Amino acid sequence: MSQEPHFPLSSDLFESNWGLIGLWNCEPQDPLWKQENAIGPRPVIAIPWTSVVIDRPTLRNEIVDPNSAVYYRAGEPYERRLVSPRGDRCVFVSPSSELISAALEEAELSEINGGFPFAVGPAVSGVTRLQHRLSRSLYYGHSLDQIAVESSLTEIVRELVVAAGRQIRRPRSGPGANARRAHLELVRHARTILDKSIDHPDGVSTLGIEELARLVHASPYHLCRIFKREVGMTIGQYWMRLRLRTAAERVTWASDTITEIAHTFGFSSHAHFTSSWTAEFGSPPTELRKAAFLK
Repeated sequence: MSQEPHFPLSSDLFESNWGLIGLWNCEPQDPLWKQENAIGPRPVIAIPWTSVVIDRPTLRNEIVDPNSAVYYRAGEPYERRLVSPRGDRCVFVSPSSELISAALEEAELSEINGGFPFAVGPAVSGVTRLQHRLSRSLYYGHSLDQIAVESSLTEIVRELVVAAGRQIRRPRSGPGANARRAHLELVRHARTILDKSIDHPDGVSTLGIEELARLVHASPYHLCRIFKREVGMTIGQYWMRLRLRTAAERVTWASDTITEIAHTFGFSSHAHFTSSWTAEFGSPPTELRKAAFLK
């Protein structure tokens, strides 16, 4: 049976003038699900470990998951809605204004109202690996130099902001406003089904395109075409990355063997999981596990 640490609601792991990193764990029974929440006095980037729906004044009904990074402005109100039975779990980073400005400058973007010019961006595989390794080391009190932590924070912010900048500049041509809303809802529905299947009690079971299309009331061809246009990757690529990025938490924090993790997330064998992981992250899962568990 998997053994993972029981995180408190919020843990600040490191803070300096350059930035803050912490863990967030809002369990399903927490009263925060039933009330409006608000970000603190500094902008925040959340890197989800679980899937959750976020409602904000500027972005309603947005599902975010380990394939996403979420950008909040200082003091921004929001509400959350449950998707995963594990609640809302994430690493959060609060960069200094200097770090935000420098990252946006590299991305050739400007701040809007003192914050990020986007609300949601893509996950980055290097950041997935780095944030788990860094947060675990800090959580367990491993000896890390301040300069090493701040360098890692810089890389996390820089890679995520640059990736978000590329996404908002991605050319999009297509239908009018009404059709676009329908397409976005179709994609949201498909993502919700995929996200919920990640935390199924019996483990992940891979859906076929025809079954997924039937569940969202679309033809398989139409679903594949719209998903690729709106998300920037195929459903197959999205599903593979979602499983691998969700599995990264288990690889880093849990006691399961790599083979057990592979089967939990729908891979046929240790070898299949390792080859898929290496293709996405550039090194095998054992490399992350060894680095994370290094005392």
